[in-house]
Amino acid sequence: MHYTEIMVRYGELSTKGKNKKEFIKQLGRNVRAVLHPFPKLEVKPQRDRLHVALNGEDDQAVIESLKGVFGIENFYPSVQLDKDMETIKQTALEMVKEQYHDGATFKINTRRQDKHFQYDTNQINNLLGDYILENVDGISVD
Repeated sequence: MHYTEIMVRYGELSTKGKNKKEFIKQLGRNVRAVLHPFPKLEVKPQRDRLHVALNGEDDQAVIESLKGVFGIENFYPSVQLDKDMETIKQTALEMVKEQYHDGATFKINTRRQDKHFQYDTNQINNLLGDYILENVDGISVD
């Protein structure tokens, strides 16, 4: 799978009140410092997370670098896609085929950033789950 970005979530930084902006800025500086060896990366701060656009850099090397940054609660490699359900279904299927084996179980857990997307969270979960079940033998829902 070719990931396009890494979503970085931070923990207590987002609950610190008046100092919140400074804590988030410092985390951004720390992330940029450890990712300095990757010149193509872009770090894009948002309200409660950072997005690291990979721009062709090696996702596994970037992930290893992020593991030591204080203040990061967790991070997820992700793929930025158009808001097209067929593209989303194909990408989800590709990810499942790479990671799951015969007899495995899976669960779809969607979190929509765009609440105006044509499908709600449960509809997306159902559409993706049905599509995967139809196209992957030997897999079942968790």
